[in-house]
Amino acid sequence: MKILFISSMLPHATVAGGHRIVYQRIVRLAARGHEIGLASFCDEDGRSHAAELAERIAEIKLLPPPDEKHMPTRLYTSILRRIPPWFMPYYSPEMYRLVGEMVDGGGYQIAMAEFADMGQYLYRNPWLPAVRRVISSHHSPSLVYRRSLEILGFGIQGLRMRFYMRGVEKFETAMYRAMDHLIVLTPQDRYWLLNAVPRLPVSVVPGGVDVKYFQPRPYESSEPVILFTGRYDDESNLDAVRWFIQRIWPHLREHPSRPSFLVVGPHPPAEIREHARQDERIQVTGRVPDLREYFRRARVFACPVRIGSGMRTKVLEAMAAGVPVVSTTLGMEGIPAQIGENCLLADDPDIMAENIKLLLEDEYLNRRLAANARRMVTERFAWDRTIDLLEDIFQNLLPHATRSR
Repeated sequence: MKILFISSMLPHATVAGGHRIVYQRIVRLAARGHEIGLASFCDEDGRSHAAELAERIAEIKLLPPPDEKHMPTRLYTSILRRIPPWFMPYYSPEMYRLVGEMVDGGGYQIAMAEFADMGQYLYRNPWLPAVRRVISSHHSPSLVYRRSLEILGFGIQGLRMRFYMRGVEKFETAMYRAMDHLIVLTPQDRYWLLNAVPRLPVSVVPGGVDVKYFQPRPYESSEPVILFTGRYDDESNLDAVRWFIQRIWPHLREHPSRPSFLVVGPHPPAEIREHARQDERIQVTGRVPDLREYFRRARVFACPVRIGSGMRTKVLEAMAAGVPVVSTTLGMEGIPAQIGENCLLADDPDIMAENIKLLLEDEYLNRRLAANARRMVTERFAWDRTIDLLEDIFQNLLPHATRSR
Protein backbone atom coordinates (compact mmCIF):
# COMPACT_ATOMS: atom_id res chain seq x y z
CA MET A 1 0.00 0.00 0.00
CA LYS A 2 1.01 3.61 -0.55
CA ILE A 3 0.15 5.69 2.52
CA LEU A 4 0.71 9.41 3.12
CA PHE A 5 0.92 10.57 6.74
CA ILE A 6 0.20 14.21 7.61
CA SER A 7 1.69 15.42 10.91
CA SER A 8 1.83 18.66 12.88
CA MET A 9 5.48 18.11 13.81
CA LEU A 10 8.24 15.82 12.61
CA PRO A 11 7.90 12.45 14.34
CA HIS A 12 11.17 10.88 15.42
CA ALA A 13 12.55 8.30 17.84
CA THR A 14 13.02 10.65 20.81
CA VAL A 15 9.90 12.80 20.44
CA ALA A 16 7.51 12.89 23.40
CA GLY A 17 3.77 12.25 23.56
CA GLY A 18 1.48 11.27 20.71
CA HIS A 19 4.04 11.97 18.01
CA ARG A 20 5.96 8.96 19.30
CA ILE A 21 2.94 6.92 18.20
CA VAL A 22 3.11 8.57 14.77
CA TYR A 23 6.80 7.73 14.44
CA GLN A 24 6.31 4.09 15.35
CA ARG A 25 3.40 3.71 12.92
CA ILE A 26 5.42 5.18 10.07
CA VAL A 27 8.62 3.21 10.52
CA ARG A 28 6.90 -0.10 11.31
CA LEU A 29 4.56 0.09 8.32
CA ALA A 30 7.56 0.95 6.14
CA ALA A 31 9.45 -2.05 7.57
CA ARG A 32 6.52 -4.25 6.48
CA GLY A 33 7.03 -3.17 2.89
CA HIS A 34 4.47 -0.39 2.55
CA GLU A 35 5.44 2.79 0.68
CA ILE A 36 5.17 5.59 3.22
CA GLY A 37 5.22 9.34 2.60
CA LEU A 38 5.13 12.16 5.13
CA ALA A 39 3.98 15.78 4.92
CA SER A 40 4.83 17.58 8.14
CA PHE A 41 5.48 20.88 9.80
CA CYS A 42 9.00 20.98 11.19
CA ASP A 43 10.95 23.57 13.17
CA GLU A 44 14.73 23.96 13.17
CA ASP A 45 15.17 21.59 16.12
CA GLY A 46 13.22 18.88 14.34
CA ARG A 47 15.21 19.11 11.11
CA SER A 48 18.17 17.40 12.75
CA HIS A 49 16.04 14.22 12.85
CA ALA A 50 14.74 14.45 9.28
CA ALA A 51 17.66 12.62 7.64
CA GLU A 52 17.19 9.54 9.85
CA LEU A 53 13.51 9.32 8.96
CA ALA A 54 14.12 10.03 5.27
CA GLU A 55 16.30 6.91 5.08
CA ARG A 56 13.40 4.74 6.26
CA ILE A 57 10.47 5.99 4.18
CA ALA A 58 9.84 6.70 0.50
CA GLU A 59 9.14 10.45 0.62
CA ILE A 60 9.27 13.26 3.14
CA LYS A 61 8.40 16.93 2.63
CA LEU A 62 8.55 19.55 5.37
CA LEU A 63 7.13 23.02 5.89
CA PRO A 64 7.97 25.52 8.64
CA PRO A 65 5.25 25.75 11.31
CA PRO A 66 2.62 28.45 10.74
CA ASP A 67 3.92 31.83 11.91
CA GLU A 68 2.10 33.21 14.94
CA LYS A 69 3.13 36.73 13.88
CA HIS A 70 0.47 36.56 11.19
CA MET A 71 -2.32 36.07 13.73
CA PRO A 72 -4.54 38.94 12.42
CA THR A 73 -4.44 37.41 8.92
CA ARG A 74 -5.18 33.99 10.33
CA LEU A 75 -8.08 35.36 12.38
CA TYR A 76 -9.56 36.80 9.19
CA THR A 77 -9.04 33.44 7.47
CA SER A 78 -10.68 31.66 10.39
CA ILE A 79 -13.84 33.73 9.92
CA LEU A 80 -13.78 33.53 6.12
CA ARG A 81 -13.23 29.77 5.95
CA ARG A 82 -15.25 28.97 9.09
CA ILE A 83 -12.29 27.23 10.78
CA PRO A 84 -12.58 27.32 14.60
CA PRO A 85 -9.75 28.86 16.66
CA TRP A 86 -8.75 25.39 17.96
CA PHE A 87 -7.56 24.46 14.44
CA MET A 88 -6.03 27.79 13.45
CA PRO A 89 -2.56 27.29 15.02
CA TYR A 90 -2.06 24.58 12.39
CA TYR A 91 -3.67 26.40 9.46
CA SER A 92 -1.34 26.81 6.47
CA PRO A 93 -2.36 27.41 2.84
CA GLU A 94 0.99 25.90 1.85
CA MET A 95 0.16 22.65 3.65
CA TYR A 96 -3.21 22.40 1.87
CA ARG A 97 -1.41 22.64 -1.46
CA LEU A 98 1.46 20.34 -0.43
CA VAL A 99 -0.86 17.54 0.66
CA GLY A 100 -2.77 17.76 -2.63
CA GLU A 101 0.41 17.76 -4.69
CA MET A 102 1.91 14.79 -2.83
CA VAL A 103 -1.24 12.69 -3.21
CA ASP A 104 -1.51 13.58 -6.88
CA GLY A 105 2.16 13.11 -7.74
CA GLY A 106 2.88 10.15 -5.48
CA GLY A 107 -0.12 8.01 -6.32
CA TYR A 108 -0.98 7.48 -2.68
CA GLN A 109 -3.97 5.24 -1.99
CA ILE A 110 -4.56 6.43 1.59
CA ALA A 111 -3.92 9.79 3.24
CA MET A 112 -3.98 9.77 7.05
CA ALA A 113 -3.95 12.92 9.16
CA GLU A 114 -2.47 12.36 12.61
CA PHE A 115 -4.41 14.34 15.24
CA ALA A 116 -7.74 16.04 14.55
CA ASP A 117 -5.91 19.36 14.13
CA MET A 118 -4.36 18.13 10.88
CA GLY A 119 -7.62 16.60 9.62
CA GLN A 120 -8.45 20.01 8.10
CA TYR A 121 -6.05 19.17 5.23
CA LEU A 122 -8.27 16.26 4.18
CA TYR A 123 -11.47 18.30 4.55
CA ARG A 124 -12.55 20.92 2.03
CA ASN A 125 -9.11 20.86 0.41
CA PRO A 126 -9.48 22.09 -3.18
CA TRP A 127 -6.10 20.60 -4.20
CA LEU A 128 -6.81 17.10 -2.90
CA PRO A 129 -7.53 14.47 -5.59
CA ALA A 130 -9.49 11.26 -5.00
CA VAL A 131 -7.91 9.27 -2.17
CA ARG A 132 -9.07 7.28 0.84
CA ARG A 133 -9.10 9.78 3.73
CA VAL A 134 -8.46 8.77 7.34
CA ILE A 135 -8.08 10.85 10.50
CA SER A 136 -6.33 9.44 13.54
CA SER A 137 -7.90 11.49 16.32
CA HIS A 138 -5.54 11.15 19.28
CA HIS A 139 -8.00 13.26 21.24
CA SER A 140 -11.31 14.84 20.34
CA PRO A 141 -11.18 18.67 20.64
CA SER A 142 -14.85 18.72 21.64
CA LEU A 143 -14.31 16.18 24.40
CA VAL A 144 -11.22 18.04 25.63
CA TYR A 145 -13.32 21.21 25.91
CA ARG A 146 -16.09 19.45 27.81
CA ARG A 147 -13.72 17.83 30.28
CA SER A 148 -11.84 21.08 30.76
CA LEU A 149 -15.10 22.83 31.60
CA GLU A 150 -15.73 20.31 34.39
CA ILE A 151 -12.48 21.53 35.98
CA LEU A 152 -12.63 25.24 35.07
CA GLY A 153 -16.33 25.80 35.77
CA PHE A 154 -17.61 29.32 35.06
CA GLY A 155 -14.40 31.30 35.47
CA ILE A 156 -13.08 33.58 32.73
CA GLN A 157 -11.23 30.74 31.02
CA GLY A 158 -14.27 28.47 31.30
CA LEU A 159 -16.59 31.08 29.77
CA ARG A 160 -14.18 31.55 26.88
CA MET A 161 -14.16 27.79 26.28
CA ARG A 162 -17.97 27.68 26.25
CA PHE A 163 -17.96 30.41 23.59
CA TYR A 164 -15.59 28.46 21.33
CA MET A 165 -16.89 24.95 22.00
CA ARG A 166 -20.00 25.00 19.83
CA GLY A 167 -18.07 25.99 16.71
CA VAL A 168 -15.48 23.30 17.39
CA GLU A 169 -18.12 20.57 17.76
CA LYS A 170 -19.83 21.58 14.53
CA PHE A 171 -16.58 21.69 12.52
CA GLU A 172 -15.19 18.50 14.06
CA THR A 173 -18.27 16.37 13.42
CA ALA A 174 -18.66 17.66 9.85
CA MET A 175 -14.98 16.89 9.20
CA TYR A 176 -15.30 13.34 10.54
CA ARG A 177 -18.41 12.68 8.44
CA ALA A 178 -16.42 13.55 5.32
CA MET A 179 -13.75 10.90 6.03
CA ASP A 180 -13.63 7.30 4.85
CA HIS A 181 -12.55 6.15 8.30
CA LEU A 182 -11.71 7.50 11.73
CA ILE A 183 -9.22 5.99 14.18
CA VAL A 184 -9.18 6.68 17.92
CA LEU A 185 -6.92 5.44 20.70
CA THR A 186 -9.48 4.38 23.30
CA PRO A 187 -12.95 2.78 23.52
CA GLN A 188 -14.07 5.81 25.53
CA ASP A 189 -13.31 8.16 22.63
CA ARG A 190 -15.10 5.82 20.21
CA TYR A 191 -18.19 5.81 22.45
CA TRP A 192 -18.13 9.61 22.69
CA LEU A 193 -17.85 10.08 18.91
CA LEU A 194 -20.57 7.57 18.08
CA ASN A 195 -22.90 9.40 20.45
CA ALA A 196 -22.13 12.64 18.62
CA VAL A 197 -22.09 11.15 15.10
CA PRO A 198 -24.03 7.86 14.89
CA ARG A 199 -22.86 5.31 12.28
CA LEU A 200 -19.47 6.99 12.01
CA PRO A 201 -16.90 4.48 10.65
CA VAL A 202 -14.58 4.56 13.65
CA SER A 203 -12.15 1.95 14.98
CA VAL A 204 -9.97 1.74 18.08
CA VAL A 205 -6.26 1.36 17.40
CA PRO A 206 -4.45 1.96 20.70
CA GLY A 207 -0.99 3.37 21.08
CA GLY A 208 1.78 0.89 21.60
CA VAL A 209 5.04 0.54 23.43
CA ASP A 210 8.41 -0.88 22.46
CA VAL A 211 8.79 -3.55 25.14
CA LYS A 212 12.32 -4.36 23.97
CA TYR A 213 13.46 -0.74 24.23
CA PHE A 214 11.83 -0.14 27.64
CA GLN A 215 13.15 -2.88 29.92
CA PRO A 216 12.22 -3.29 33.61
CA ARG A 217 14.57 -1.38 35.86
CA PRO A 218 16.16 -3.19 38.84
CA TYR A 219 14.29 -2.18 41.97
CA GLU A 220 17.61 -1.70 43.76
CA SER A 221 18.63 1.03 41.28
CA SER A 222 15.59 3.16 41.98
CA GLU A 223 15.52 6.17 44.28
CA PRO A 224 12.60 7.80 46.15
CA VAL A 225 11.74 9.60 42.92
CA ILE A 226 8.22 10.36 41.72
CA LEU A 227 8.29 10.83 37.97
CA PHE A 228 6.02 12.52 35.43
CA THR A 229 6.79 12.87 31.71
CA GLY A 230 5.17 14.77 28.85
CA ARG A 231 5.17 17.83 26.62
CA TYR A 232 4.24 20.95 28.55
CA ASP A 233 2.84 22.86 25.60
CA ASP A 234 -0.04 20.39 26.08
CA GLU A 235 -2.50 21.91 28.55
CA SER A 236 -3.46 18.51 30.01
CA ASN A 237 0.16 17.86 31.08
CA LEU A 238 0.64 21.39 32.37
CA ASP A 239 -2.56 21.16 34.43
CA ALA A 240 -1.43 17.78 35.79
CA VAL A 241 1.87 19.20 37.06
CA ARG A 242 0.19 22.28 38.55
CA TRP A 243 -2.36 20.13 40.39
CA PHE A 244 0.29 17.71 41.65
CA ILE A 245 2.54 20.47 43.01
CA GLN A 246 -0.32 22.44 44.59
CA ARG A 247 -2.49 19.63 45.99
CA ILE A 248 -0.45 16.42 46.24
CA TRP A 249 3.21 17.33 46.72
CA PRO A 250 2.62 19.06 50.12
CA HIS A 251 1.46 15.66 51.48
CA LEU A 252 4.58 13.94 50.16
CA ARG A 253 7.36 16.43 50.72
CA GLU A 254 7.80 15.58 54.43
CA HIS A 255 7.76 11.82 53.90
CA PRO A 256 10.71 10.16 55.73
CA SER A 257 12.17 8.92 52.43
CA ARG A 258 12.61 12.55 51.31
CA PRO A 259 11.24 11.97 47.79
CA SER A 260 11.94 14.09 44.73
CA PHE A 261 9.46 15.02 42.02
CA LEU A 262 10.94 14.88 38.51
CA VAL A 263 9.15 16.78 35.73
CA VAL A 264 10.65 15.46 32.48
CA GLY A 265 9.92 16.60 28.94
CA PRO A 266 10.09 19.54 26.55
CA HIS A 267 8.66 23.05 26.86
CA PRO A 268 8.26 23.45 30.65
CA PRO A 269 7.00 27.01 31.17
CA ALA A 270 8.50 29.56 33.54
CA GLU A 271 5.89 28.91 36.22
CA ILE A 272 6.95 25.25 36.52
CA ARG A 273 10.66 26.13 36.50
CA GLU A 274 9.94 28.63 39.27
CA HIS A 275 8.61 25.82 41.49
CA ALA A 276 11.90 23.98 40.94
CA ARG A 277 13.86 27.12 41.84
CA GLN A 278 11.97 27.45 45.12
CA ASP A 279 12.06 23.73 46.04
CA GLU A 280 15.27 21.79 45.49
CA ARG A 281 13.38 18.49 45.50
CA ILE A 282 11.31 19.46 42.44
CA GLN A 283 13.49 18.93 39.37
CA VAL A 284 12.53 20.14 35.87
CA THR A 285 14.71 18.72 33.11
CA GLY A 286 13.27 19.98 29.83
CA ARG A 287 13.82 17.74 26.79
CA VAL A 288 15.98 14.67 27.46
CA PRO A 289 17.62 12.35 24.90
CA ASP A 290 16.62 9.09 26.62
CA LEU A 291 13.71 8.59 29.01
CA ARG A 292 15.02 5.23 30.19
CA GLU A 293 17.57 6.89 32.47
CA TYR A 294 14.71 8.53 34.39
CA PHE A 295 12.58 5.40 34.51
CA ARG A 296 15.56 3.54 36.02
CA ARG A 297 15.74 6.12 38.82
CA ALA A 298 12.01 6.31 39.56
CA ARG A 299 10.24 4.47 42.38
CA VAL A 300 6.76 5.67 41.29
CA PHE A 301 5.26 7.09 38.12
CA ALA A 302 2.48 9.60 38.84
CA CYS A 303 -0.11 10.47 36.18
CA PRO A 304 -2.34 13.17 37.74
CA VAL A 305 -4.04 14.05 34.43
CA ARG A 306 -7.47 15.68 34.87
CA ILE A 307 -8.33 17.03 31.40
CA GLY A 308 -8.02 15.85 27.80
CA SER A 309 -8.85 12.58 26.12
CA GLY A 310 -7.09 9.69 24.42
CA MET A 311 -4.39 7.32 25.62
CA ARG A 312 -1.32 8.35 27.60
CA THR A 313 1.69 6.73 25.97
CA LYS A 314 3.68 7.82 29.02
CA VAL A 315 1.76 5.31 31.16
CA LEU A 316 2.49 2.42 28.77
CA GLU A 317 6.18 3.36 28.77
CA ALA A 318 6.32 3.51 32.58
CA MET A 319 4.65 0.11 32.83
CA ALA A 320 6.99 -1.41 30.25
CA ALA A 321 9.94 0.06 32.18
CA GLY A 322 8.77 -1.64 35.36
CA VAL A 323 7.75 1.52 37.25
CA PRO A 324 4.46 1.17 39.16
CA VAL A 325 1.82 3.74 38.22
CA VAL A 326 -0.47 5.86 40.38
CA SER A 327 -2.96 7.64 38.14
CA THR A 328 -6.26 9.40 37.93
CA THR A 329 -9.04 7.48 36.22
CA LEU A 330 -8.66 9.70 33.15
CA GLY A 331 -4.93 9.09 33.02
CA MET A 332 -5.54 5.35 32.56
CA GLU A 333 -8.14 5.77 29.82
CA GLY A 334 -7.83 3.02 27.21
CA ILE A 335 -5.60 0.89 29.44
CA PRO A 336 -7.14 -2.05 31.34
CA ALA A 337 -6.61 -0.88 34.91
CA GLN A 338 -6.88 -3.47 37.68
CA ILE A 339 -6.60 -1.56 40.92
CA GLY A 340 -4.15 -3.19 43.27
CA GLU A 341 -2.97 -5.57 40.56
CA ASN A 342 -1.33 -3.46 37.85
CA CYS A 343 -1.83 0.12 39.10
CA LEU A 344 -3.36 2.32 41.80
CA LEU A 345 -6.04 4.88 40.93
CA ALA A 346 -7.13 8.04 42.72
CA ASP A 347 -9.03 11.14 41.61
CA ASP A 348 -8.80 12.73 45.06
CA PRO A 349 -5.45 14.44 45.82
CA ASP A 350 -5.27 13.11 49.39
CA ILE A 351 -5.85 9.53 48.24
CA MET A 352 -3.32 9.89 45.43
CA ALA A 353 -0.74 11.06 47.95
CA GLU A 354 -1.48 8.07 50.21
CA ASN A 355 -1.16 5.67 47.27
CA ILE A 356 2.22 7.14 46.35
CA LYS A 357 3.39 6.87 49.96
CA LEU A 358 2.37 3.20 49.95
CA LEU A 359 4.54 2.49 46.92
CA LEU A 360 7.46 4.42 48.41
CA GLU A 361 7.26 2.29 51.56
CA ASP A 362 6.09 -1.19 50.49
CA GLU A 363 8.77 -2.91 48.41
CA TYR A 364 6.70 -6.06 47.81
CA LEU A 365 3.66 -4.13 46.51
CA ASN A 366 5.90 -1.92 44.38
CA ARG A 367 7.52 -4.92 42.68
CA ARG A 368 4.25 -6.84 42.25
CA LEU A 369 2.39 -3.95 40.59
CA ALA A 370 5.37 -3.30 38.31
CA ALA A 371 5.65 -6.95 37.22
CA ASN A 372 1.91 -7.31 36.56
CA ALA A 373 1.79 -4.07 34.56
CA ARG A 374 4.81 -5.07 32.48
CA ARG A 375 3.16 -8.40 31.68
CA MET A 376 -0.10 -6.69 30.68
CA VAL A 377 1.46 -4.16 28.29
CA THR A 378 3.64 -6.84 26.72
CA GLU A 379 0.57 -8.94 25.95
CA ARG A 380 -1.81 -6.12 24.96
CA PHE A 381 0.20 -3.16 23.67
CA ALA A 382 3.37 -4.40 22.00
CA TRP A 383 3.75 -2.52 18.71
CA ASP A 384 3.34 -5.51 16.39
CA ARG A 385 -0.17 -6.06 17.73
CA THR A 386 -1.32 -2.46 17.20
CA ILE A 387 0.26 -2.23 13.74
CA ASP A 388 -1.65 -5.37 12.76
CA LEU A 389 -4.90 -3.56 13.63
CA LEU A 390 -3.92 -0.46 11.65
CA GLU A 391 -2.83 -2.49 8.63
CA ASP A 392 -6.14 -4.40 8.59
CA ILE A 393 -8.12 -1.13 8.53
CA PHE A 394 -6.07 0.18 5.61
CA GLN A 395 -6.44 -3.08 3.69
CA ASN A 396 -10.21 -3.04 4.15
CA LEU A 397 -10.48 0.50 2.80
CA LEU A 398 -9.06 -0.49 -0.58
CA PRO A 399 -10.55 -2.56 -3.41
CA HIS A 400 -9.04 -6.04 -3.30
CA ALA A 401 -7.29 -5.62 -6.64
CA THR A 402 -5.34 -2.55 -5.48
CA ARG A 403 -4.05 -3.93 -2.18
CA SER A 404 -0.30 -4.35 -2.37
CA ARG A 405 2.91 -4.04 -0.42
